[in-house]
Amino acid sequence: MSFFIGIAGPWLVVSALLLMWHRREEERPARTVPAEPGGYPPRA
Repeated sequence: MSFFIGIAGPWLVVSALLLMWHRREEERPARTVPAEPGGYPPRA
């Protein structure tokens, strides 16, 4: 088990970082575009 965790551990960390970064990239246009026509003030 420790051998499997030693291999899967780093891959899980890398995949988690990629998912967080990908979500940030998707949220950038989603926040700025609807904020203008929607009338809601942009989040600080």
